[in-house]
Amino acid sequence: MYFKYPELLFALFLLIIPIIVHLFQLRKFQKEEFTNVRFLKKISSQTRKSSKVKKWLVLCSRLLALGFLIFAFAQPYLPASTKAFRSKNTLIYLDNSFSMQATGQKGQLLPAAIQSVLESLPEDETLDLLTNDEDYFNIEAAESQRILQDLNYTATPLDFENLKLRTERFFQENPADDQELVVISDFQQNSGFPVKPDAENFNFRLLPYQPVNITNVSLDSAFIAERDRENISLKVQLSTSSTNEDQIPVAIMAGGELMGKSSVTFGQNNQAEVTFNLSNDSISDGKIEIEDNGLQYDNELFFSIPKIAKIKAALITEDSDSFLKRIYTEPEFDLAVFPFSGVDYNQLSSARLIILDELREISPSLSTILQKRMEEGAIVVLIPSGDAEIASYNTFLRNSGAPAFEAFQSEERKITNIGFDHPLYGSVFEEQVENFEYPSVQSYFTLNRPGSPVLEYQDNAPFLTQSDQLFLFTSALGAENGNFQQSPLVVPTFYNMGRMALQARQIYYEIGRNNLIDIPVVSENDEVVHLTSEEDNFIPQQQAYSEKIQINTSELPAVAGNYKIEYRNETIGHVSYNYSRRESNLTYINPEDFENVEIYDNIKNYFESANAVRQITALWKWFVIFALIFLIVEMLLLKYLK
Repeated sequence: MYFKYPELLFALFLLIIPIIVHLFQLRKFQKEEFTNVRFLKKISSQTRKSSKVKKWLVLCSRLLALGFLIFAFAQPYLPASTKAFRSKNTLIYLDNSFSMQATGQKGQLLPAAIQSVLESLPEDETLDLLTNDEDYFNIEAAESQRILQDLNYTATPLDFENLKLRTERFFQENPADDQELVVISDFQQNSGFPVKPDAENFNFRLLPYQPVNITNVSLDSAFIAERDRENISLKVQLSTSSTNEDQIPVAIMAGGELMGKSSVTFGQNNQAEVTFNLSNDSISDGKIEIEDNGLQYDNELFFSIPKIAKIKAALITEDSDSFLKRIYTEPEFDLAVFPFSGVDYNQLSSARLIILDELREISPSLSTILQKRMEEGAIVVLIPSGDAEIASYNTFLRNSGAPAFEAFQSEERKITNIGFDHPLYGSVFEEQVENFEYPSVQSYFTLNRPGSPVLEYQDNAPFLTQSDQLFLFTSALGAENGNFQQSPLVVPTFYNMGRMALQARQIYYEIGRNNLIDIPVVSENDEVVHLTSEEDNFIPQQQAYSEKIQINTSELPAVAGNYKIEYRNETIGHVSYNYSRRESNLTYINPEDFENVEIYDNIKNYFESANAVRQITALWKWFVIFALIFLIVEMLLLKYLK
């Protein structure tokens, strides 16, 4: 037994007072003359004996009454366990990712979890809550109800390492003897949540909320497979989390109007694909939709198809009939051709792609402007001449941080190694090609270091290498030095270099990624680009260059949809964003596999269990009752016992 106010027990020493009063009778007796006391001797003896017993009984009842009263004021109690004496902090993590849209026994998982928390939270306690994208600490009961009722889904998935860091930071700032993290989640396998979670200063308490139906159809992606002057071939890819033999209708819309409709059936790999043929017009607010009873967030895919923007290119060459003129043509490219002696530096300052085609030397003034243009994001392609002045080349290359030329070799080499994973060839080859008619060159330069190889000779020496914004060939490409011009590689190589010169907008971007988008406008007077929708208007991170503004949308927007690109209060383009499909894979960790944790069916059971071990049984009422009983006993003894 323990006492809330043990210092009051010193009052028990006061019980000595009634004992002293009873033991030392301070009353003085007077003698009275009586005629004959012999007759009263027997009665007097009996009365003296009963009076002595009465006094001891009254003393005991009085001492017990006062003793119980003192104990009652000291407030005795009995703890359920030793944890009742320890301080405790409870932090609740509520997973509000899109996978919690799945249906459980009581409806969608997230609303069911929220309702359980609302019904189980103690009314007199504050709430410390983590969600995937927000922190709520020391929230009063009324405010916590509002926060939980307004809680919505987020594109941010459960990340165990991030959750662990946030939890450790909270408990470091709010220390207690016992620290517990209550995790309410569906525990998807891709969350990275280990089956044996561990932490140094807190314990895990898990509440799995998992669906009863794991069938879900997802709109995974869409991309332009082919595009010519008149038509666009748009491919849409879908997947299902389990075997699904139903036909799923797929509709494509633009501006709220139906542009096409089809249906798909999933194969053995649970994948499906459908192609829509559209006219080659810009689409600012496209949307693809399906109907599915699983997760709702992946039932629509937003997209926008911009007009093909012209890319300004500059070719410096002494060959009036350069093969590059036949690659960089209208309407995609605006090509300006200059001889070395007549370069227009003003046009170079606005070109996004600059090609040096077999120049004998690179002058200091040309080297300076090329380095500046590369710093501003332009692409420079250097094709060396067989009789080049290596010193001028190397000065430019070293200042650019690129590999430098070493020796000139006059021997035939075949170009056999293709960097299939390089962005130049990402959409060129559907698979790695082995049986290929490899081009060759008759002479080449060696480099002092390889750089980032794109194409290589049979001995893995670089034929084409990339160093940041510079593409460097190690051989002349003229017909007299080889047959690369006739190779199937020549067009995709140079064409994709041109496409890389201006980051063409994709038909959509994924929310949460580091998306860099080039906006071809000239910034003046600190004007900024806005992204707007019917609900949103925000300024993304951006950097101005001489002929473009590059925006970074890694943090915003947070909601999928179609957005306008506005500059100086005018709409200059459109961009679309979609959620990652990471949550669409409905595979889960089995709660029985978890170790070193306590698992509960619901939050109510957790609170009942947590409160049970910290329960304190107050005994002061019983001591008050006993004190009253012995006071009554004392009164009865005084009144009725003779």
